[in-house]
Amino acid sequence: MSSDLIGFLMAAVAVITTVTVAVGIPSLAFVAVKFFKFKERELALELEYRHKLQEQVLALEQRLQQLENAPTSLAEVERRQSLEPSAD
Repeated sequence: MSSDLIGFLMAAVAVITTVTVAVGIPSLAFVAVKFFKFKERELALELEYRHKLQEQVLALEQRLQQLENAPTSLAEVERRQSLEPSAD
């Protein structure tokens, strides 16, 4: 009787292991594919965000440069106007 019980127990463990492997491996593959697609999309979005941020920083630097140059250009215009002989 004890050997019959061990035989049934081994058969049950084999069936459980087979079902677990048969269902688990495709499930694991499916989850892995979804995970890596998600990570790829996440990296693409991060790259897009960094690119947009870099463009914004460049635009802000250009605006700052224009603001820094504005007083100088105004001073040049005033200097030129003061040097021109008036037609009065």
